Amino acid sequence: NAARLSQLAREGIIAGARADEANALAAEAGADVAEKARILKMVNGVGASGTYTLTAPIAGRVTTASVQTGNPVDGTTAPYVIDAANRYEVVGQLPERLVGTARPGMTVLIEPDIAGRVTAVGSTIDPATRSVVLKAEIPAGPGIIAGRATSMSLSGPAPAGAVSVPSGAIAMIGDKTIVFVATGGGYAIRDVTLGGSGGGSVEGQTVLLSGVRPGEQVVISGTSALKALALSR
Repeated sequence: NAARLSQLAREGIIAGARADEANALAAEAGADVAEKARILKMVNGVGASGTYTLTAPIAGRVTTASVQTGNPVDGTTAPYVIDAANRYEVVGQLPERLVGTARPGMTVLIEPDIAGRVTAVGSTIDPATRSVVLKAEIPAGPGIIAGRATSMSLSGPAPAGAVSVPSGAIAMIGDKTIVFVATGGGYAIRDVTLGGSGGGSVEGQTVLLSGVRPGEQVVISGTSALKALALSR
């Protein structure tokens, strides 16, 4: 239409303003077509058939497909959920008493030896569970399967004065947790306070909050014999 009106304007049959208006509309339509073509190219689309290829941003396995033929897809909908081949996200419940102490970057451990990193910590306490959501990223490993319920330990900076000892040094006498510390004349029994809620070990080490000073030597084998000697006195 723009070409025809331009020709008529050159022949003096119509006013030039009508041709100018048609050319402006043609330029606007051309810009719109160019933008649509750019978007189609970004998604490997084919304008003639109205289809496009949705390319996965990661390697993995499709675990959820929420799209159906004819349904619209917008930016708030995940048409597919893909489990990455080499990493997972763990979603856990952080107890209310630990809110404010956990932060992104801290280490998490899933037994036996899968270590990961906290990526996000919620700020709103669920009134039903009295906890907040904690998310962590972990690598693939034995026993790590999407959807499985598990538990994880959260590791943070130890308090001032805390020490780390091999877990084999920890022993029990009655209801007391002790370690045997080397002295000039033998070994002394020290009552200790374990770090964390249960004194869990990370890579064979246990944190002690009290009872042992940095640099002291502790017994890590033969503690049963030393316990027997101590109880016989």
